Amino acid sequence: MLTIFRFPDIAYFREPAVQSQLSNILYLYSAMHPQIGYRQGMHELLAPLYYAVDYDSLPADDVPEVDS
Repeated sequence: MLTIFRFPDIAYFREPAVQSQLSNILYLYSAMHPQIGYRQGMHELLAPLYYAVDYDSLPADDVPEVDS
């Protein structure tokens, strides 16, 4: 698997399961839209959307506290 995600300050994006799922999403998008394919930076658009959906899918009592 290629490491295409570089978010050194965010441990969430270094998890193998998260990287695998993001890779799968990008691959499927590229395969379903061959006229567009994969373009540099698409992972930067996908990552915050994926995080928001994953974060919102957690029950409120399971959400970790975030230090400001």
